[in-house]
Amino acid sequence: MIIVISSPSGGGKTTIAKGILEIFSDFKLCRSYTTRTRKEGLGEEKYIFVSKEDFEEMTRKEKFIEWAEVFGDYYGTPKLEFDSLSRKGSDILLDIDVDGAEKVKALYPDAVLIFLLPPSLLELKRRLIERKREKEEELIKRLKRAEMEIKRSENYDYRVVNENIEKTIFLIKEIIEKERRKRDVI
Repeated sequence: MIIVISSPSGGGKTTIAKGILEIFSDFKLCRSYTTRTRKEGLGEEKYIFVSKEDFEEMTRKEKFIEWAEVFGDYYGTPKLEFDSLSRKGSDILLDIDVDGAEKVKALYPDAVLIFLLPPSLLELKRRLIERKREKEEELIKRLKRAEMEIKRSENYDYRVVNENIEKTIFLIKEIIEKERRKRDVI
């Protein structure tokens, strides 16, 4: 099973993904390659940091199942790691943006796409301000992109409002169990 979790910046996808991995030991997170700057304590477990030159070389060699440029940095899901997890029979969890999710769904139509919606754009703005990572200009860009991503979330299999972390993790656990039951019937 492939589960894709997406959300706008500040939507909670990394926190929710960690919660899902704690519940389902058979799920493995497929790490993304990125050119973004390393930030202490942020993303160490979900990213492999590379230079833009190395990333661009990997794209030329078609080393990703999907990749995208987001806010000037590249992110991509490596074929090698994805295929390795798949061969081992692991269920795969991807924590990626809407562009990547659409590409994964095109390649793997059985992938289950879950979009985390913020309770409101005002709440999303509050969360972004509270984490103190973005300057005002970046904050505006992230909120503008969030509006686009929320519109595109209509293409997802499920949309869950992330108002409370524990409740959201519970709802996604229910979605995964429902999807497993559907597959068991087939």
